[in-house]
Amino acid sequence: MADDEAVQYALEQAGISEMKLKEEQIATISMILKGRDVFVWLPTGFGKSVCFETLPFIFDYKLGRIGTQACSLVIVLSPLIALIVNQVTNLRQCGIKAAIMSSSSRISSTLQAIEDDLRYYNIVYAIPEAILKQRWRDVIETPEMAKRIVANVVDEAHCVSKWSKDFRTTYGKIHEIWALVPQHVPFMAYTSTATKSVRDDVAKYFFAVKPRTEIELDLSSLINSLRIDKNNAARVIVYCPSLNMCSDLYATFHYELGFDSYYPPGSQHTSQNRLFGMYHSNTPQYNKDVVLKSMEELEGVVRIVFATVALGAPRSIDDCFQESGRGGRTGCKVESVVYWTPIDCPRTKDPKTV
Repeated sequence: MADDEAVQYALEQAGISEMKLKEEQIATISMILKGRDVFVWLPTGFGKSVCFETLPFIFDYKLGRIGTQACSLVIVLSPLIALIVNQVTNLRQCGIKAAIMSSSSRISSTLQAIEDDLRYYNIVYAIPEAILKQRWRDVIETPEMAKRIVANVVDEAHCVSKWSKDFRTTYGKIHEIWALVPQHVPFMAYTSTATKSVRDDVAKYFFAVKPRTEIELDLSSLINSLRIDKNNAARVIVYCPSLNMCSDLYATFHYELGFDSYYPPGSQHTSQNRLFGMYHSNTPQYNKDVVLKSMEELEGVVRIVFATVALGAPRSIDDCFQESGRGGRTGCKVESVVYWTPIDCPRTKDPKTV
């Protein structure tokens, strides 16, 4: 492969310099380096985990991070704490710095302290219930962590078929993580058990819902407004037809603004201090309350909200007129903009009226 030197460096750092990678392992790593998502279905004992265990070092080599504090980071979701403890123990014995993120993990007093705790780790293992908790979501969303994360991994991905519907339903919400990290970060799903129904569920819950659509709306003016005017920027509600687009826009703003996403400057990177937010069916109630409260206050920090029907997004042209009218009730000037494409026309009863 084209990155032989980076791979060899990674194998040395992982304590397996004598290992000769198999064709499937090389193909998996190559796809990740191209920014592609990968579904890895290989038998037990094949060495699937080597593909993501070496990634932090490969990216460190390629990005010039060797010897720096901002080492590359891979987040691995796994179903069982006992399994995670065993894997982390083995990694540490090989010299790989690995940490565990669980619901019972010690939580430092500030986000900065948590960032400092995780600063020197190459791999962070987590159970879905933990990583979707508000505290850990805030950690992952910080610009510092966003720069470090190079891949998201779901190990034992077949568990989504057994657990996502009734037991451990958080497995069906893993797609929310896509909204927390930059869009270019690739995703990997690993399993040694993949019947057709399992493959269908993996595609449905992990890949089909991942926001990867191109956002062609010209929203640069809104981004620049937040960057320059901060909490004096005009309040805007961006209604989206789907949760995926809502997450896409949120992730784009977070990526473009970086540290400028928060106000006042130097404040903790939490939802209360973020200049924009999301409001949809999967948004945690705490975040919904923060968004609504901030939008009601004259000096509220939240200036832009990406919302779905959960916040009354219009579903028709008539609804658009209705919602536009609501905006002017205080007597202030309100601007309503509708973005549409020819593909939207079949959704209306009479496309000619659009």
